[in-house]
Amino acid sequence: LTVLQGVFKAAKGDLTIEKVTEAVTEAEGLLKPEAEEKIPEQVRQFHAEFEDLIKTAGFDKLVVLIDDLDRCLPKTAIETLEAIRLFLFAPQTAFIIAADEAMIEYAVRQHFPDLPTVSGPMSYARYYLEKLIQVPFRIPALGYAETQTYIALLLSQAGLGEATEHFSKLLPHARQCLTQPWKAAVLDAATAKKALFGAADGNLPPEISHAITVSQQIARILTDGTKGNPRQIKRFLNSMFLRYDIAAARGFGAAIKQPVLAKVMLAESFNTNFYEQLTRATFSSSDGTVKELAGLEKSVRLVVQEKELAGDGSKEADEWAKNEWISTWAKCDPELADVDLRPYVFVTRDKRSYFGGAAGTSHLDPIVEALLGKDLAVRGVEPQLPKLSALEAEQVFDAVQSRILQTDDYSTRPAGLVALTKAKPALQRKLFTFLRDIPPPKVHGWVTTGFDKVIVDPTIKAEFEATIQKWVQGGQSPKLAAAVKMTSKKK
Repeated sequence: LTVLQGVFKAAKGDLTIEKVTEAVTEAEGLLKPEAEEKIPEQVRQFHAEFEDLIKTAGFDKLVVLIDDLDRCLPKTAIETLEAIRLFLFAPQTAFIIAADEAMIEYAVRQHFPDLPTVSGPMSYARYYLEKLIQVPFRIPALGYAETQTYIALLLSQAGLGEATEHFSKLLPHARQCLTQPWKAAVLDAATAKKALFGAADGNLPPEISHAITVSQQIARILTDGTKGNPRQIKRFLNSMFLRYDIAAARGFGAAIKQPVLAKVMLAESFNTNFYEQLTRATFSSSDGTVKELAGLEKSVRLVVQEKELAGDGSKEADEWAKNEWISTWAKCDPELADVDLRPYVFVTRDKRSYFGGAAGTSHLDPIVEALLGKDLAVRGVEPQLPKLSALEAEQVFDAVQSRILQTDDYSTRPAGLVALTKAKPALQRKLFTFLRDIPPPKVHGWVTTGFDKVIVDPTIKAEFEATIQKWVQGGQSPKLAAAVKMTSKKK
């Protein structure tokens, strides 16, 4: 304004376009926000003062450790990262950020919702991290030997206490096993005896002996199921301890053996469909034993020249033996064929989260809820289903199936499972298994229609049709028989 006023006063009636334009141009330079001008200078001054501070303090290098950033709310995580950006070019300074990469990318997407999803070959969230993180390092997953040693240590610590003499002697030897993981050294009984007694003899404390036994029994499947994630391994063990204590508090602790509980929990955590089948078989048995397990365990443990099943002749046992995960599970000690599983099923059938030990899957919860809803809700989420990865699709299927099995209500078509299988044909076998395992008296007429465009694999389709005929001929579902008769008339 001062510039413009000066122009008008000096002109005294001789006001030309050129003078006005010159005055406006000069005024635009003065109208630039003062704070905006000072920001680069302030950053430079900050770096200079920070460098002087490091020198004055006598530090050779300043290293700032930020752990569990992924546990913060998205807004807090981004604010922290933005604050770190001020120090990117500060001398003698380094930041080490420990966080789940996927969760930080999610925080970036939440903070910048209006940005396009991708930028060239990578997403904007990934691009943001690439610009910020100069030296990425991903912690390797634990292998079998490392997992076994880790489990044995955790169980020994829980049984003995961290401050005891025996655990203090055991710990450095266990660490020695981990210094060269490529040698696959494990914390076995011989190693433990050498740590405690200096030689491979002597009687181990029962807490350590038990810890080593359990760790050897469950390490293989726990390694595969958790993808070697130490946090998930510890969560599994904590959950096992808690359930054992609950059983003891409720008066049936004597009926629970930790190795058996661990094996049942492995099925619960990493193969929901098999766990539900095991649960139904347990409660269908008069004494709580599952006869199909006898054939399964015999078939996977039997060493023969020719491949053959030594099952009990049941179709379910044969199918279990063909499943790689279930076969590996069955090979683990202890054998369960003669064990009353009712106490174990009772203590594990709590209100579990949808996805057990899997991390970072909360974004799938809305899809699960929609697939459990009415037809309108299912149709609303259908466009998202083809975008799911194979693993995510299986997790959603298992979550929806688990909720249906808990309600034990099969009166209406599971529209969510049907829609998901239609979008992901690889789930046809899982859908068929779910339908086949419905108790015959509870089978309704909806199973006879609407599956021709969903179950299209010829082998599975033939099995499904044979199952329907078996239900009808068994005479246990009059509603189904009437529906089949009605369908035949229409044809």
